[in-house]
This record gives sequence, structure tokens and C-alpha cells, in this order.
Amino acid sequence: SEERFRTMVENVNDMLFTVDIEGRLTYVSPSAEQILGFTAAEVEGRYFFEFVYPDDSSGLQARFKEIFQGDIVPYEFRVVRKDGRIIHVRTSSRPLYRDGELLGLSGILSDITQRIETEQALARERDFLNALLDNVPDNIYFKDRESHFTRINNAQAMLLGCNNPEEALGKTDFDFFAPEHAQVAYADEQKIVT
Repeated sequence: SEERFRTMVENVNDMLFTVDIEGRLTYVSPSAEQILGFTAAEVEGRYFFEFVYPDDSSGLQARFKEIFQGDIVPYEFRVVRKDGRIIHVRTSSRPLYRDGELLGLSGILSDITQRIETEQALARERDFLNALLDNVPDNIYFKDRESHFTRINNAQAMLLGCNNPEEALGKTDFDFFAPEHAQVAYADEQKIVT
């Protein structure tokens, strides 16, 4: 059982760690080398905050105090690897007790850099597409299956007589055009969606 536990700890991708109440690392799993670039031997005995990106240090120190008080909500921050590269990590930690005495905390540290970089790239693409949509001179709109406007651009808002695109959301052509015109548009759209 101990052998299986050791094998699991030594082969997990996330870094398992314990720190004492002063923030000194008392145990680090071998995956520290994969995440931080340091071997476990190079890390153990050093203060956890030595590896934290300086701009994130004060927030993480406050977070550690909350963890010592029993709050175990995961927290994201950045660390500086041995090679100087800054990566994004997520930790989930909890207080560590022995015989009722608080010894420090234990936790798991996961590298989430790829997820963060993907989210940032998607946000840049979304911002670019939104700017393009809002500034193109052609009328652009999106509707749901019941022909309610779900998104329109500024040019379409002007055509509909709206002060801004949000005014049209949830409405249909019947809110803006004569019933004869709106009915024809509605019938055409329903042929497309069915």
C-alpha cells in the first residue's frame, strides 16, 4: 500500500507539496522539476514565496492566511521557473494538522499556462471580431429559431432606428416593421431554420 502510494505520488503530473506555518516547503513531489524546473531537493527547505511571481506574492500571502483558517477554495497565480519563464499555476491547499496541532498546509500545484494562454488568445480573437462586427458598414444580425434578434451590429441598429444594438435584443421584425413586411421576413426565416 505504501509502495503504491509512493508510485502514484512520484508519477503524478501535478506537484504535491507541504509547507510549514512559516511558508517553508517541507515536502515537494518529484514533479516539481517538470513544473518549476527545480528538483525536489533544490526546492525543499526554501520558502514557497521565493518561486511566486512578485506581482502575485502579496495576494497569495493573504490567501495562505485564509487557507490556514480553513478556506480551501482553489487559487490561481504565477510562478517563476528556474529558467526564468513565468507560468500560470493553480493550487488547491488545505491546513495540515497532526494531533490537533497546525503544522502548515498541504496542496497540489497544477500548471495551467496552456489553458490561460488559450483563454487569452480567444479573448483577443473575440475582441477583434466584435470590433469588426461593430464597425463594418453592412447590416449584420443574428436571430434565434423564433426569429428574435440575438445580436446586431451598429449599422443594423441604425436601420432599425435603435440608439444602440442592445435595444433590439429579444425583439423581432414585428417590433420594427409593418406587419406585412415582418410576416414575409418571418416566413422566409422559418423556411431556413426548418
